[in-house]
Amino acid sequence: MKKILILGSTGSIGQNTLNDIRAFPDQFKVVALAAGSNLEELKRQVDEWCPSWVCLAQKPSVEKILPALPSSVKALAGEQGMIEIVQKKEVDLVVFATTGHLPMGDIFFEVLFNPAPNNIAEPVLIFTNSQTSALL
Repeated sequence: MKKILILGSTGSIGQNTLNDIRAFPDQFKVVALAAGSNLEELKRQVDEWCPSWVCLAQKPSVEKILPALPSSVKALAGEQGMIEIVQKKEVDLVVFATTGHLPMGDIFFEVLFNPAPNNIAEPVLIFTNSQTSALL
């Protein structure tokens, strides 16, 4: 079973990715979700997927959603929080379903060139638009 982190889970591409994952419940488990500012959708996703981690673009958003999250979910913020969840050994697959608004360079670097912490033999990236893929 592949354990997935979705960066941009509340946007249309992230939601479509989750729809696809629903079709293969024996093959994929969502272990982490990252979002910009759509707290309502992220809360709904947490309720459905029960990830171990969530990350939001801004710390004030984490402070708003934290009381609504189960105690088992660790909430992180910003690019550093995203780097932290990318490095988790529980993450097998990172889906970049973002608009490219966040600075993703360091996150790409962690996935591509520093896979040892999460034991990814061959990291897989899914790019979602020209802004994101242009960063490579």
